[in-house]
Amino acid sequence: MGQSGTRTGRTVPHTAALPWWQRLRTPIALLLFALVFAGECVYSYRQKSATMDEPVHLAAGYFALAHGDYRWDPEHPPLVRMWAAVPLLFQPVRADTSLIDTTLPDTWAIVELANGAHRFLYEQNDADRLLYPARFMIVLLGVALGALVYAWVLEWLGFVPACAALVMLALEPNIVAHFSTVSTDAGLTLFAFGTIYFVWRLCRQPTWAHAWALCACCALAVATKFTAVLLPPLVIGLLVLAVFPLRQLEWRPAAVVMTMVVVTSYAALWASYR
Repeated sequence: MGQSGTRTGRTVPHTAALPWWQRLRTPIALLLFALVFAGECVYSYRQKSATMDEPVHLAAGYFALAHGDYRWDPEHPPLVRMWAAVPLLFQPVRADTSLIDTTLPDTWAIVELANGAHRFLYEQNDADRLLYPARFMIVLLGVALGALVYAWVLEWLGFVPACAALVMLALEPNIVAHFSTVSTDAGLTLFAFGTIYFVWRLCRQPTWAHAWALCACCALAVATKFTAVLLPPLVIGLLVLAVFPLRQLEWRPAAVVMTMVVVTSYAALWASYR
């Protein structure tokens, strides 16, 4: 696996050979998308109170990030929850750990979990002061998703379809809704999409950069939500198809990438728990 060109035969002009307006159109398109999408999400989440899950996600992320305590809601890996809780490190936060300190893991009740998260967000702290910056961290994941969508469609179909994809993404209610709240679903969407995108790129242009990008996205997905454990077997299946029926990859480098995907995903899951 080396730095070979694409297998499609398409000639991609060097950036320096393009007119200035063509060199600027990609950054301008992505900037406009980021501004519109972020504006939609910020306007949306400032009109809404917390969903049922948000206090739990935010409390779990804060305790894991600030205190290294992973006992609060172990239903999901902590990565995206900790990402959302990063702004809380830069402001005063009251966090009472007495509830989980006095509760055994095998007697932890979901109602106590929800009540404790409610007290953390609404009684011990100012809910908006904690929730708004945490939600904005999820908005940034949506902007990253837009960049990946744009990159895929640009390489596949061209500039105009890529811009159309950004418009549809920015106006999709489900995307705006999920990337306006603190949840693990947004992170899983981003990293799972990135995983499949880099599988596609690896088959078109088998380089180590694409292989490591594939491994990184898959590992981040596994460290975001436990249901993402289905992603490494899916990647392995796609690589097997790329080797034998499609002949897009050689079997030796494909086997190396499969091993990398499994090892990095396993390591990332444990690393997220430090």
